[in-house]
Amino acid sequence: MRRKRQGEALLDVVECAEENRGEGGSGEVMSKSITELREMSEQQLIDTHDELAATTEVGINYYLEELRSRKMAAYARRMDRLTAGIFWMTLIVTLATLVNVTIFILG
Repeated sequence: MRRKRQGEALLDVVECAEENRGEGGSGEVMSKSITELREMSEQQLIDTHDELAATTEVGINYYLEELRSRKMAAYARRMDRLTAGIFWMTLIVTLATLVNVTIFILG
């Protein structure tokens, strides 16, 4: 089966949008507004992505962005662990300082 070129696919989308408008449809084929995206739940975003992914051609940046996203998530997890470690070390040093001051005052 021959794949459609991007120009032909774009014409199909435009024709579909015009048909939807003519039939009283919303015509929301190309994209949603920022407000509409923010109102969607995470599951709705995933479902919409999966539906569109079947008919969308992607470039190399699509995969690079996914790799970047995964790397940033790994960095965030690492920073959370480091922050927790710093918290506990600070707590231990504070307690040791209080014990030391108490010994100094009473001693």
